[in-house]
Amino acid sequence: MQIIQLEKFQSINANYQRDGLSEKYCFVPTTRVINTLVEHGWQPVKANEVRARKHKIGFQKHLIRFRQDDGRQYQKDDIIPEIVLFNSHDGSASFQISAGLFRMICANGLVVADSTFKTHRIKHLGYREEDVSLAIENVIKNTPRIMNKVEQFKEISLSKDEQMIYLDSALLVKYNEEQLKSIPSKELFLKPLRQEDAALTLWNTYNSIQEKFINGFSFRDGNRYNKIRKNRGISNISENVRINKALWQLAEKMAEIKAAA
Repeated sequence: MQIIQLEKFQSINANYQRDGLSEKYCFVPTTRVINTLVEHGWQPVKANEVRARKHKIGFQKHLIRFRQDDGRQYQKDDIIPEIVLFNSHDGSASFQISAGLFRMICANGLVVADSTFKTHRIKHLGYREEDVSLAIENVIKNTPRIMNKVEQFKEISLSKDEQMIYLDSALLVKYNEEQLKSIPSKELFLKPLRQEDAALTLWNTYNSIQEKFINGFSFRDGNRYNKIRKNRGISNISENVRINKALWQLAEKMAEIKAAA
């Protein structure tokens, strides 16, 4: 497991409060929460922060993913539990600790919806180490249930029509009507990027769409010159978390519908 170095992220290493915030606002360094997670055996493996205007640099939203080093040599089809920490120092967001998953084969990070694991929110009105410890304990306690949900998604077969139902709902999570018109073929989002995702299961459908939404993908437009075009991914941290959670929740709803049928 490769631990990421966080020194280059100004917002993660901020050590004083930005001017202009309410007197009730309590500045707590993100590094303090990181240290608590590290003490519990969770190491930072990925981080990013939003681009910000000059007056917000060092205080903007940031996201860090943590993983436990259990000494295992992971295989390409493994799924690894993670903790996802979201925060800002500009007064726009609280500390948020969510459950995440990392899928080795596509090196892609997923975020579990609140319907499966309720996000812990810690407001900037005071801070207790116990709140972070409780969130960590709940992630660990709920990990078997989350992994069972993954296995359930893998076992659910979908027809082409059912895949399209899921896709149509998913597209509305990310795109407005005008944006949808510029997509030449919705089926592009269902085309597997690797042989391992070829089976028509709920898990593969969810992963194929999630990966293309978050990372973007290239395609030929099918016009006269058949140019290669790019469907852009998501760089906005808040939007990344929102869409990740929405896609997971849609997968849960599809699983419920299939179980009822």
